[in-house]
Amino acid sequence: VLTLNIRLMRPEKESTPNPVAILGNGPSLKKDIDTILLNKSQIDFFVVNYFANTKFFKELKPSHYVLIDPAFWINQINENIKNDNDILIKNLLEVDWKMELICADEGYKKIQKQLAPNPNILVKKMKSYWFDLRSKKANIFALRFFLTTPNFVNVLIAAIWYALISGRKSIKIYGADFSSFKELQVDQITNRVFTSSSHFYQDSHNLAEVKEKYVGVPPKMINIRFYQTWIAFTQMYYLAEVAKVWKVTIKNKSSFSYLDSFNRDR
Repeated sequence: VLTLNIRLMRPEKESTPNPVAILGNGPSLKKDIDTILLNKSQIDFFVVNYFANTKFFKELKPSHYVLIDPAFWINQINENIKNDNDILIKNLLEVDWKMELICADEGYKKIQKQLAPNPNILVKKMKSYWFDLRSKKANIFALRFFLTTPNFVNVLIAAIWYALISGRKSIKIYGADFSSFKELQVDQITNRVFTSSSHFYQDSHNLAEVKEKYVGVPPKMINIRFYQTWIAFTQMYYLAEVAKVWKVTIKNKSSFSYLDSFNRDR
């Protein structure tokens, strides 16, 4: 079993001279993908979620793939998402280049078993031991010295953290819109909260209007939704501060983004 031991890893030496481009799944990636394709040489791509279900996957041949959402391994999901997941695994099994897939600890066994037939993919698990220290300085200190991990409430947070602890020194992020909070809706009769979040993917059932993503699980109330949004923005701020201490350059190259923690590079 290959486990990512976060406590023992230090961002001291970059394992490869190539800069990293992390592709989130925000809708701005639709606009930016052509520019990315034109400048793809000598870049290591980190991709997330359903990127393997797009026509760009085999063209970019990403070195790393990150899965954090429980929807990729639990059974209590709707049939449309299960179908998307089946297509994802099928496409990953066709990978003919060396790639690392990073997933949450609880999903490791299932993902590793599903991808075992493909020797080109090395599946690793990334443990989460986040807790809020209620202090900006304390949280940044804890991350710097591996006393905690970030809260992986958003897959882009996990991808950036992995790039940082792997010793990368130049990171560019795309598709980091962080705008889904604008599309939260409340049914005015039932009070049910749902989202019609826009994403880069066009054909995924998981990323269209989501009312019943998890079967048998009560929908999250609006206070939880906004709390998760606050966590995500706060974790990004902490990562930006840790990157400065570690002398890592992170630039947000998304054509549209609400993230103000990272310098823009347009």
